Amino acid sequence: MNTILKSIRLKNILTIGLIILSMYSFGQTKERETMIAPEKLKQDFKVLRAALEEGYPGMNRYHPKRYTDSLFDSSEKKLQKKISERKFFLFISKIVMQLQDGHMDVYPTEKTQDLLKKSDCTIPFQAFISKGKMYVQKNYSTLNDKELLGAEVISINNQPVSSFIGDVLKICTSDGNNQTNKYKRLESTGLLTQYLYDIQGYRNTYKIKYIPFQGTKTKITTLKGIEYQNLLKIRKDKYPGIEQLPAKFNVLNSSTAYLKIASFNKADYRKNNMDFVELMKSSFETIKSKEIKNLILDLRGNLGGTDAYGKILYSYFTDHDFLYYSALTINKPEFDFTKYTDEPDLKIPEEAIKMNEAGTYDVIDHPNVGMQKNSLPYFSGQLYILIDGDCFSTTAECLSMLHSYTSAVFIGEESGGGYYGNFSGSVPNLTLPNSKLQIGIPLMKYMMAVKDYKFKDRGVIPNYYITPTIKNRIESRDPELEFTKKLLDNDSLHINP
Repeated sequence: MNTILKSIRLKNILTIGLIILSMYSFGQTKERETMIAPEKLKQDFKVLRAALEEGYPGMNRYHPKRYTDSLFDSSEKKLQKKISERKFFLFISKIVMQLQDGHMDVYPTEKTQDLLKKSDCTIPFQAFISKGKMYVQKNYSTLNDKELLGAEVISINNQPVSSFIGDVLKICTSDGNNQTNKYKRLESTGLLTQYLYDIQGYRNTYKIKYIPFQGTKTKITTLKGIEYQNLLKIRKDKYPGIEQLPAKFNVLNSSTAYLKIASFNKADYRKNNMDFVELMKSSFETIKSKEIKNLILDLRGNLGGTDAYGKILYSYFTDHDFLYYSALTINKPEFDFTKYTDEPDLKIPEEAIKMNEAGTYDVIDHPNVGMQKNSLPYFSGQLYILIDGDCFSTTAECLSMLHSYTSAVFIGEESGGGYYGNFSGSVPNLTLPNSKLQIGIPLMKYMMAVKDYKFKDRGVIPNYYITPTIKNRIESRDPELEFTKKLLDNDSLHINP
């Protein structure tokens, strides 16, 4: 095992959301729902619990053992009658959510995935969530943009949006008590449709109660669902240029540069014939040669990717050798539960790990383990970092280091990943033997070499909370970047502690 890369659940939130959506896309009726007997539910539940207790290193990351033991004991006792696959999915999701791990997901059965790829059930708009309300920021329906774009959605299929969002929060995982990442998921058309299926059942039409943008009168319409491939085509045709490069660098003026990193995923750079390492090197060389004093680092929307890329970025903001991970561990080299997974023969090579004093194993074959070299040229100017709830996984790791060891000013909303680390790496997909539901089980514990932070279960809290409005979104305004530029020009503004 050479480099161990994270399994990034949300590498591209629209694409993966729509793939997950496609798993929920056929006209399921109550008659078609598979009902599962209680003894089989309990057997599946025991398999899940045993797998987690054996392989998952985060069972007690945010809660004491007595809490998780009680959670699983009491939950198993509730399985007293037959329920449908979808209801069991919700049952399991609510339990997994309480482990507070943004890398752990519950998925439907393979059979359901195969069946659900062919339906026209995609809700035909992209949502925007602000202060607990839902708005339409992209319209894929046949309804006129003047009518729907920017509208506040009051209810969907007679369920108030506030109630729906509350239900989603009960089944949607995130690191610790972070909420911004959960709200961002609702802004994926695919994931929004998945959550609607999970909570309301199958629909290929959506009764929407809404208030048009800048209007006051409540209206009702029925939107027809569309097929996944059709949505992609509509999206491409109606919103050309929406796809972006994984990174770009610009010199804004004689004193300020802008570096946007939308992804740390090596595959995204390969796809665009780009080299991340070379781009970072050339960007910081330009900053030095032009004597740039201020750098705006935009990491919004960056869901993570290749572990080493986060470390490489950070290495330009320190002038000495440094520790990036304080620990990277795995419970043991091989596991009994993997016989139920897509990696039944999974075994960590002996040369990649070493037993530690706690009886678990340190991962030693990883580019981010041990002392790391700083990169040149070192940037010693003022750093401004734009963040949001999509800053997850590898991105969250880099942010916590930048927050701990630089004087960076953070602007936007709370980042979406845990400050002290996460659980990811190898994530075999467990298939429960009776229901055939699937759960990704993260096997590796990543601990960052950061300073003590008062928020033990949160992401990076910004110095300045700046978030867009629906008006900003539909007008393609960028209030976070606009604020940052004003901050650079206004000496009277001071950084919050």
